[in-house]
Amino acid sequence: MEDEESGFKPNATPSVNDEISYIRSSAGSSAASSHVVSHSHTPSVAQRGGISEQHTEELIAVLKIPQDILENTASGLQVAYQKYTACIKAVSEHNVMDKNRTWPVAKATKKEIISVFVSSSAWYDNYLNFDKIANFPAMYAWLAGDEESPTDLDLWGFESDHYMFLDLKKWLKEKVEKRKGKGKSKSKEEKGDKDESTSERKEKSK
Repeated sequence: MEDEESGFKPNATPSVNDEISYIRSSAGSSAASSHVVSHSHTPSVAQRGGISEQHTEELIAVLKIPQDILENTASGLQVAYQKYTACIKAVSEHNVMDKNRTWPVAKATKKEIISVFVSSSAWYDNYLNFDKIANFPAMYAWLAGDEESPTDLDLWGFESDHYMFLDLKKWLKEKVEKRKGKGKSKSKEEKGDKDESTSERKEKSK
């Protein structure tokens, strides 16, 4: 007996071809619904990225990329961060399968996997800024939606309905410059302490 909603047999593991068929049917239903509501065509997930539709569907199926993340068109850094983490995971899983020679479909490049999520220009211009948050636990917690993350006002210093990449770039720049300033002050203090100790030793040796 098949699951009416998914089209998969409950007691069987779906094959890559099964998942690709499901992706195609889901994408078609999504596009049709969008057309009825807005009277304008919304490109399906399978049509994104500048690579063939079949190859895109294969990557989504083999890497088990969540459809809800791909189809989420909401604005804001937290949504973008979900795509970033899903993309990093997909690239990592591909590399493992490729190394183990278990990759089951046509060869894929990192650029092609990225293009399933966002354009290459968006990835390198904007999304790679997420690489820089590892040293900022508060920002990491906020992006991940951690329950103990700081409030918008505490983290950003202002409130907004949507925080964008321009906000993140500015925030990171200010934090990095602030840390550099502290580093210089600390170096000056250490140098002053060293000079003072040297002077004291000279005085004692007289």
